[in-house]
Amino acid sequence: MSEAIGGMLFNNLLSMSFFVRSTKSCSSKTTCKYTMPNLIRRLACSLSKNELLIMEDNELIPPLGQFRYVSLFHKKDQILFEKLYNQVSLRVLKLINESGAGVGRIPNDLFNRLKYLWLLDLSNSGIEELPDSVGKLVHLRYLSLAGTNVKELPESVENLYNLQTLELKFCYNLLSLPQGTNNLVNLRHLILHLDWEQIEDLSSMPTGINYLTSLKTLSRFTVTKEDGYNLRELKDLNLHGELCICKLENITNASDAREANLRAKDHIDRLMLRWSNDSSSMQQGTDNWKVVADELQPHQYLKCLWILNYPGSEFPDWLADTCFSSIEMVRLSCSEECELLPPLGLLPKLKHLHIEGMKKLRNLDYMMGFPSLETLTIKDMPVLETFCEFVDDEFPELIQIAISGCPNLPNTEVEYSWEDICFKKLMHHPLPMAMEMIDLGCMSGTYKILVLHLMKVCMKGLIGSPAISRELLVLKLNWWLSSYVSETYFIAEIAISMVILLVMKQFLFLT
Repeated sequence: MSEAIGGMLFNNLLSMSFFVRSTKSCSSKTTCKYTMPNLIRRLACSLSKNELLIMEDNELIPPLGQFRYVSLFHKKDQILFEKLYNQVSLRVLKLINESGAGVGRIPNDLFNRLKYLWLLDLSNSGIEELPDSVGKLVHLRYLSLAGTNVKELPESVENLYNLQTLELKFCYNLLSLPQGTNNLVNLRHLILHLDWEQIEDLSSMPTGINYLTSLKTLSRFTVTKEDGYNLRELKDLNLHGELCICKLENITNASDAREANLRAKDHIDRLMLRWSNDSSSMQQGTDNWKVVADELQPHQYLKCLWILNYPGSEFPDWLADTCFSSIEMVRLSCSEECELLPPLGLLPKLKHLHIEGMKKLRNLDYMMGFPSLETLTIKDMPVLETFCEFVDDEFPELIQIAISGCPNLPNTEVEYSWEDICFKKLMHHPLPMAMEMIDLGCMSGTYKILVLHLMKVCMKGLIGSPAISRELLVLKLNWWLSSYVSETYFIAEIAISMVILLVMKQFLFLT
């Protein structure tokens, strides 16, 4: 509820231009950031001049006074935290590391002095450990160690009973969480996000996560070796955003997977189900893994699904269920046992499909449908012999195909771009016209892009139009280039030809 109110208030301020989106672009891998316009920033600085302390190159600005907020700008020298010892009224301490270099060691007694902190942000500081005195910050609401080199947190963190956000994203060296994490009863966001391309497992997960009833964000969860029972702890948590469940090989009973109740978590939009890439750690046969995977069915509004190192011989039945009407990204990798793909072409909004590691899969000629697919990646399939055909209404939106590690296919290391797929489709279309392959390499980049765009427009008008196949339309597109014809004239001829095609199509349908 508080996040919703906060979001609404922020959006109101954004609409009134108190904030503007940062010029740095944001993507699925980064968080969008906002800045204040110069006038608003100067006004804010003027109003807070008696409360804001800036420490830059170990110099305090202003040098005297008691302050509530401090910003530490780190450029090259180690930060002298001791200069803050007398700031006993501090509520916010934020480190801004512009250099990316380590800030040095945090003194053990720093937090004994600054015990009224509400927010502590040491992200990207390069620190490797947090002093045990952090447990004295009983008023702390927000703690960020994002992008640091910490391997573990001190057990005293369990004393931070007012903590609402613990941010540990991009902490690739993190091995475990404090055993007393379940004492953080007000915790709402446990952010353990890593780049999914470089995901790492925690060595273990503290017990009692189910006691954190206010928890909304849990980016990663590791199934323990103690019979996988801890997966049940997810049952009553109302999680949002992304969830990566690791070490699924530790599940010994499908009922534990069912008790996780993923089907009811309809606020999760990105889900990763990950087994370890180690066959010796598997505790069940390949037939039983399908039963476990069937019980891990997510809710139908999921947008992104990764299933990695899947050890079963068949994928779960729900994977190709048309009720998953919102899913846009699917990535599958599996062991040597899996020989058949589910009919993913039935998923109406699937845009990106990545398949790899299916050692026994021999053909993909049964892949059909895919009304929205834009990119297709096939990787590391040593016995794959046949590929799908791009004909009729199959793959109407496909833009790119990348194939690698498939030695039995004619072209084992290729990346088909949109124009390759376009020609494949056109050559299968029954138009009474001479279509000749052209070499666009001799054209400048701008003209080439324009030609491909015009081709795409033409494709949209032609594919699936049986009326044009009659001899009412006799039009030959001459793809030619010569030294005495300019690119501009060439483009104009193509454009005119395509416009005529589309007009004729419209005329035929109207009559």
